[in-house]
Amino acid sequence: MYATREVGRSTIYLVVGRIVSLLASLGTVKVLTGYLGGEGFGKYSVVVDYLGLFAILIDLGLHLLGAQAVTESETDEERDRKLNSIISLRLLVGVAVFFSASLLILLFPYEIEVKQGVAIASISALSYSLIQLGTGIFQGFMRAELGAISEATARLFVFLFVYLCAQWELGFLYALSALTAGNGLGALLTVMFFRRLFELRVIFDRELYEDVLKHGVPLGLVMVTSYMYVKQDTIILSLYPYMPEGITNNEAVGIYKVPYRLIETIQGLPVLFLTALFPHLTEYADVDHKKFSKIAQRAFDLLVIVSVPMVVGAVILSDEIISLITSGEFGWSRAALTFNILIFSSAISFFNNYANHIVTAFKDQMSLVLPNVCYLAINIFLNLLTIPFYAHNGAAISTVITEVVVLFGNFWVVYKSTKWIPSFRALVPSLSISILMGLAVYYVNYMGAHVVFSIPIGAFVYLLVSEVLGAFPEGISLKIVFNKVIMPKNR
Repeated sequence: MYATREVGRSTIYLVVGRIVSLLASLGTVKVLTGYLGGEGFGKYSVVVDYLGLFAILIDLGLHLLGAQAVTESETDEERDRKLNSIISLRLLVGVAVFFSASLLILLFPYEIEVKQGVAIASISALSYSLIQLGTGIFQGFMRAELGAISEATARLFVFLFVYLCAQWELGFLYALSALTAGNGLGALLTVMFFRRLFELRVIFDRELYEDVLKHGVPLGLVMVTSYMYVKQDTIILSLYPYMPEGITNNEAVGIYKVPYRLIETIQGLPVLFLTALFPHLTEYADVDHKKFSKIAQRAFDLLVIVSVPMVVGAVILSDEIISLITSGEFGWSRAALTFNILIFSSAISFFNNYANHIVTAFKDQMSLVLPNVCYLAINIFLNLLTIPFYAHNGAAISTVITEVVVLFGNFWVVYKSTKWIPSFRALVPSLSISILMGLAVYYVNYMGAHVVFSIPIGAFVYLLVSEVLGAFPEGISLKIVFNKVIMPKNR
């Protein structure tokens, strides 16, 4: 009961923080699209995604190992030693990796502004990697609100600084400097929170690093390949020599990344929920398979309940959503179709992240390495095949197909690792109610309601019908969520 309540409260903190981050990120995209245009926003996205490929190299699953260090350590001294070693490793490797990234970009045929942007934004990437590490560590302490505050603070300041750059009509490089400054403030806040929870100092622990090599590197390889198959499309779009007539490489990247920025933020919601749940999955993985299965199934049901109406609503409101998050004279309406395609990949990725966390809880990360290499190869092939004909939409189609392949592969690995497979018991009721919700959303949108009102109306209809019909599996209802999570009687 206590564990359930703690997961629930952590999830609420994370969701609120993610909503704030979402709004700030969407505000940043809106300012940037009007400020930089299609060509400039494309270059900005190339810099961010290029550094993102390197950022994942320094993770090595350390955010999950940070959570484990808190929950599994027998003494405070052991916990502090592990945490400080993890943080020290992250910073040392991060400096080396991002310095290398700034040098490697010189070998690519990008314009000089992009290369200068990488050098500036590499500091931003290092700062943000510390914020991400903090999210895992704070989850271990059951202080999810601290990670949410750090993330939201960074996003809010990035938005503020980008807005000022736009008002003062500064250039592309200043926009990346704004990103660096905002993430730097978020990282500083993360360090301040670290100091409240444990004694912060530089430690390099050989024994711990051997454990990182054993458990973290396999997970890191999984994350690298997973990230590459969703990010390398930006690099291919930016460099591919054969594009459909009437569109440049940077414009294609810009159109593709507008909906993708929204998709990325949406994808973060279940990741944070799963991160909050991860310590409890780990706790029962080896000792109580029945309880593990119950927690894992409940989490799966919740992902189904969230993802299905999300897809239905997004497809109906795609034009309005894209118009809401973009500005300027560039023809951003072309991004609506791309958004319609990508929203399916977002929903599928919920379950792929879920599968990764399940396998990690059983410490069977190595079983994911080879499949992920195969997924990366498939995605590169599909991008090379579709981009010459469909540009940004080709990249979106490739992403969806790859996510479907990953879905089947990941759940096969889950079954091999756990001898358990989740039930799709929530799918039919969720789909049925989502269709009713979709009709309601279409009607209010047709009557002229703004998308800002259409979305909450759709959510209200979905939740109300679900509750009245008692449509979802046992243990999942608004009443139970309210009593056990929002207003528990016994704290």
